[in-house]
Amino acid sequence: MGIPIGSGLALILGGLVVNAVSTSDAAYVLPLVGEVRSWQMVFIVTGLPGVLLCLLMFTVRDPPRRGLLMAGGDTPRHVSMRETLRFVWDRVDFFGPFFVAVGLLSIIGYGFLGWLPTALHRRFDVPVGDVAIMNGVFTLVLNTTGIFLAGRIADALAGRGVGDAAMRVCLVIAVSNTLWGTLGPLMPTLGSAYVLLAFLACTMSAYTAMAPLAINMITPNQMRGQVAALYLLVNNLIGLGLGPTLMPLVSDYLLDDPAKVYQAMAIVTAVCGALAAVLYAWICPRYARLVKEAAAWS
Repeated sequence: MGIPIGSGLALILGGLVVNAVSTSDAAYVLPLVGEVRSWQMVFIVTGLPGVLLCLLMFTVRDPPRRGLLMAGGDTPRHVSMRETLRFVWDRVDFFGPFFVAVGLLSIIGYGFLGWLPTALHRRFDVPVGDVAIMNGVFTLVLNTTGIFLAGRIADALAGRGVGDAAMRVCLVIAVSNTLWGTLGPLMPTLGSAYVLLAFLACTMSAYTAMAPLAINMITPNQMRGQVAALYLLVNNLIGLGLGPTLMPLVSDYLLDDPAKVYQAMAIVTAVCGALAAVLYAWICPRYARLVKEAAAWS
């Protein structure tokens, strides 16, 4: 839950800073740095706490490793990158659609993160800083709650013997993100938009908790770090590469009106979310079989 907590705090602080330093042509003189403009000041103020927080990583210790593949006796087996890639390739009928589905939800997430303040500002003339603060509160409170509940629900279903529990929760998340993410930007008033966006916030980032859980459930311990890295690579290439780009492309070239970026957000969300839901539904049976297969070596 560190990502939504950090993102929420950054949005709230960033919104406050934007409102505080948004004076036209404002400049600030900092020691050692010199003169900076107001937009540069936003990045400096919101980024400085991260330097201190990084020091907390020195207090983190690796937990005991379980579910290891053994070479014989009590000796863990060394697993090469080639073996890991072979493991993924042999199960590409699951990992392929799964990675794409997560990437599609990531497109929605990064697209909203980048364009929601601009969309609401252009449509309702609300200050960008105010939107950032509200979005930060949603992220800090509702995103975090949604991630926690998604994990608890998946655990409860798995405890009842539901083999594809993680995929079922992902499917519900995809449907929720599609529904609220499509309708929210189209609401006629700012208040009604905020209400639906609050519902969206409850599940917007929940898939980020389910993806590592799903991977760990079907991947040997020695391969989990490499498979997780592969997942993050694909997810970021799709989400970060296309999320902030698709929405303005649709508004500029399909709708031919930059002011209609809110409609572009709805279109991209409807398409990407629906495709993600179809992919999750498709791989549910395959995932259940892989969970049973994993029980043999876990």
